[in-house]
Amino acid sequence: HRRALIEVNRIYKEIEIETQSTFTEFVTELRHDYKDKVKAFTHIIDICMKDNARKEEDWKLQAESLKDFNLKLVGEVNELIVYNQKQKDLLTKNNSREIAQLRQAMTEERRQLLLSLHTREETLRDKYESHN
Repeated sequence: HRRALIEVNRIYKEIEIETQSTFTEFVTELRHDYKDKVKAFTHIIDICMKDNARKEEDWKLQAESLKDFNLKLVGEVNELIVYNQKQKDLLTKNNSREIAQLRQAMTEERRQLLLSLHTREETLRDKYESHN
């Protein structure tokens, strides 16, 4: 009975060692497989993070460039507003001067016409009186 018990114990130990060995091999292989998969995923994540960082930097540069361009355009618009106001003021001034000159010329022409008309009336009156 004791021998059978020792034999069962020995067989149990062999099975335990074999099972432990098989389990250790399985775990080792599983670790190796997952280690490679984790490496691949880590590499992919690193690539994605670098790509995202590069894109973010590009967007920042583009935003900064657009901000600078916008400021330049605002400056140009302000310069054009000032220029247009000066041109408008100049045209208004020139128009006012031209209108004044035209009024003066028309007044002078009217005076000349009235003077000519008055002279003609006198001439006609003199002729009329000399005939009568």
